[in-house]
Amino acid sequence: MKLSINSFDYLNMPAKIGDAGFDVIAKSDPVIVGTAAFGPYWSRIDYIEYDTGLILEPEQGYHTLAIPRSSLSKTNLFLRNSIGLIDNEYRGTVKFRFGYIVHPSEITIESGNLIFEINDEKIYKKGERIGQLLFAKTISPSELSIVGEFRKTERGEGGFGSTGNE
Repeated sequence: MKLSINSFDYLNMPAKIGDAGFDVIAKSDPVIVGTAAFGPYWSRIDYIEYDTGLILEPEQGYHTLAIPRSSLSKTNLFLRNSIGLIDNEYRGTVKFRFGYIVHPSEITIESGNLIFEINDEKIYKKGERIGQLLFAKTISPSELSIVGEFRKTERGEGGFGSTGNE
């Protein structure tokens, strides 16, 4: 696969051959979108967004996945859309949006309202690695057919935890 990119400034190549993800670095300071209470306090955070400054153009027939890094577990963040799908035709800059998990120790009551302060030690900063990009071949069904009955399987409709180790 050929990948055209506007810059390598905010993209780290995989550490070694065989590693799948390209680490992405925050070009911007975090942009916090939510309802500010006063000073450094918030009553709600919708998301925290980081711009990567990266514009990608994967070869036709491929798409890009924006996924979290394992270091995310050391923060109060979670990737807002779980895994981001970047379609082949998208030409804007790649951005990562995170939700913020408020811990009880961060909550204060002011005039009967719960407010909190973001723990700056538990969010990413400009220049830090904030996620990974994976590239994958796009496979679409060659044919769709509506059926009334499906082939029976041993698993059947068994879902969560149904394969043994619950």
